Parts: sequence; structure tokens; C-alpha cells
Amino acid sequence: MILAVTLFLSACNNDDDTSDLDPKPQAFIATNDSFAGFQSWELVAEQQGPDPAPGAAHAGNDSTATRHVYFKNDQDRVNGAYPVGTIIVKASHNPDLIQTEKRHALVKV
Repeated sequence: MILAVTLFLSACNNDDDTSDLDPKPQAFIATNDSFAGFQSWELVAEQQGPDPAPGAAHAGNDSTATRHVYFKNDQDRVNGAYPVGTIIVKASHNPDLIQTEKRHALVKV
């Protein structure tokens, strides 16, 4: 009798029901509009002068450069990683160069 009840309950189980599982994040596709107005986003870092961490990237070796890092929607890491759709803009300014502004954008996809 117990075996029959167990088999009946197993047969009634809906194996296709995955509603209780965490959904996989969808890929995020950024457009130019995704970066509009980045100067108004949260400024998470501002550095001036040489910085050995980025080296030549983002004007890290330049003593006259100013670097700003902006995060859209105040994103924080979740379990050590940024969530899909996180947008970061790194902007550097150097008044001594012909191209005074450089911007680097990153999107977690």
C-alpha cells in the first residue's frame, strides 16, 4: 500500500515545473542611450595624478590626468560579481593633450 501511494505521488509530480528555481539572467545589450548622461550617475572614484594600477590605460601614468569612475543605478557587487546589466564609465581628462577627454565604457553582459 505504501509503495502504491509513493508511486502515485511520484506520478503526480510535475517535473517540468521550474518556477522555484532561480531564473538565469538574460544578456544585456547596451545602446548609445544606455550611456546618456553618465556624468549624473554615482561618482564612485575620483583620482588625480599617476596611478600604477591602470598603468598606461585610463591615463594612469599621467601626472596631470584626472580620472572619474561612474556607476549607473548605483550597482553593487552581488556575491563578488556585478550583476548583468551593470554599466560603468571611466572618464579621464588631461588638459595637456590634444585629445583632452577619454571615455571607456563597460557593460556586464
